[in-house]
Amino acid sequence: MMTYNGRTERILIRDISPSCSSRARGRAVYEVLQERVQQLGFARSIIISFDGVRFVSPSFLDETVVRLVEDHPEFSGRITLEGLSELAANGLNTVLRTRKLIGDILVA
Repeated sequence: MMTYNGRTERILIRDISPSCSSRARGRAVYEVLQERVQQLGFARSIIISFDGVRFVSPSFLDETVVRLVEDHPEFSGRITLEGLSELAANGLNTVLRTRKLIGDILVA
Protein backbone atom coordinates (compact mmCIF):
# COMPACT_ATOMS: atom_id res chain seq x y z
CA MET A 1 0.00 0.00 0.00
CA MET A 2 1.20 3.50 -0.80
CA THR A 3 -0.31 6.64 0.62
CA TYR A 4 0.46 10.11 -0.67
CA ASN A 5 0.04 13.17 1.52
CA GLY A 6 1.83 15.67 -0.70
CA ARG A 7 5.18 15.09 0.94
CA THR A 8 5.84 11.47 1.73
CA GLU A 9 5.07 8.10 0.19
CA ARG A 10 4.88 5.10 2.53
CA ILE A 11 5.48 1.60 1.20
CA LEU A 12 4.50 -1.26 3.50
CA ILE A 13 6.78 -4.23 2.94
CA ARG A 14 4.38 -6.62 4.70
CA ASP A 15 1.94 -6.00 1.84
CA ILE A 16 4.60 -7.11 -0.66
CA SER A 17 6.25 -9.99 1.16
CA PRO A 18 5.72 -11.63 4.55
CA SER A 19 9.29 -12.95 4.50
CA CYS A 20 12.40 -10.79 4.21
CA SER A 21 15.08 -13.35 4.83
CA SER A 22 17.04 -13.98 1.63
CA ARG A 23 18.71 -12.41 -1.38
CA ALA A 24 16.29 -14.22 -3.69
CA ARG A 25 13.28 -12.79 -1.87
CA GLY A 26 15.00 -9.39 -1.85
CA ARG A 27 15.43 -9.47 -5.62
CA ALA A 28 11.71 -10.24 -6.05
CA VAL A 29 10.69 -7.43 -3.68
CA TYR A 30 13.13 -5.07 -5.40
CA GLU A 31 11.22 -5.48 -8.66
CA VAL A 32 8.04 -4.27 -6.91
CA LEU A 33 9.89 -1.38 -5.21
CA GLN A 34 11.52 -0.41 -8.50
CA GLU A 35 8.12 -0.20 -10.20
CA ARG A 36 6.65 1.87 -7.38
CA VAL A 37 9.60 4.25 -7.18
CA GLN A 38 9.36 4.93 -10.89
CA GLN A 39 5.81 6.12 -10.23
CA LEU A 40 6.95 8.44 -7.40
CA GLY A 41 8.69 11.18 -9.30
CA PHE A 42 6.56 13.70 -7.42
CA ALA A 43 7.34 12.36 -3.94
CA ARG A 44 9.64 14.40 -1.74
CA SER A 45 10.50 11.41 0.42
CA ILE A 46 9.78 7.71 0.80
CA ILE A 47 9.19 5.71 3.96
CA ILE A 48 9.71 1.99 3.58
CA SER A 49 8.00 0.37 6.53
CA PHE A 50 8.98 -3.02 7.90
CA ASP A 51 6.33 -2.84 10.63
CA GLY A 52 4.74 -6.25 11.03
CA VAL A 53 7.71 -8.08 9.46
CA ARG A 54 9.28 -10.43 12.00
CA PHE A 55 12.75 -10.85 10.51
CA VAL A 56 14.74 -8.83 7.97
CA SER A 57 18.16 -10.10 6.90
CA PRO A 58 21.07 -7.87 5.84
CA SER A 59 21.16 -9.70 2.49
CA PHE A 60 17.48 -8.84 1.91
CA LEU A 61 18.19 -5.17 2.69
CA ASP A 62 21.19 -5.22 0.37
CA GLU A 63 19.07 -6.55 -2.49
CA THR A 64 16.24 -4.07 -1.89
CA VAL A 65 16.86 -0.70 -0.27
CA VAL A 66 20.63 -0.49 -0.85
CA ARG A 67 20.15 -1.40 -4.49
CA LEU A 68 17.27 1.09 -4.72
CA VAL A 69 19.55 3.97 -3.67
CA GLU A 70 22.30 2.80 -5.99
CA ASP A 71 19.89 2.61 -8.94
CA HIS A 72 18.01 5.82 -8.03
CA PRO A 73 20.51 8.34 -6.63
CA GLU A 74 17.82 11.03 -6.91
CA PHE A 75 16.27 9.48 -3.78
CA SER A 76 19.53 9.54 -1.82
CA GLY A 77 18.83 10.96 1.64
CA ARG A 78 15.08 10.85 1.01
CA ILE A 79 14.46 7.20 1.92
CA THR A 80 13.64 6.36 5.53
CA LEU A 81 13.24 2.84 6.85
CA GLU A 82 11.00 2.22 9.82
CA GLY A 83 10.22 -0.84 11.87
CA LEU A 84 13.64 -2.47 11.56
CA SER A 85 15.01 -4.40 14.54
CA GLU A 86 18.27 -3.22 16.04
CA LEU A 87 19.99 -6.26 14.55
CA ALA A 88 18.71 -5.49 11.04
CA ALA A 89 19.62 -1.79 11.37
CA ASN A 90 23.15 -2.69 12.45
CA GLY A 91 23.53 -5.06 9.50
CA LEU A 92 22.27 -2.38 7.14
CA ASN A 93 24.69 0.19 8.55
CA THR A 94 27.58 -2.21 7.94
CA VAL A 95 26.54 -2.58 4.29
CA LEU A 96 26.11 1.19 3.90
CA ARG A 97 29.55 1.90 5.36
CA THR A 98 31.15 -0.69 3.08
CA ARG A 99 29.50 0.87 0.02
CA LYS A 100 30.13 4.45 1.21
CA LEU A 101 26.40 5.18 1.30
CA ILE A 102 26.12 6.44 4.90
CA GLY A 103 23.40 9.09 5.01
CA ASP A 104 21.76 7.88 1.81
CA ILE A 105 19.22 5.79 3.74
CA LEU A 106 17.83 6.92 7.10
CA VAL A 107 16.70 4.48 9.77
CA ALA A 108 13.92 5.67 12.09
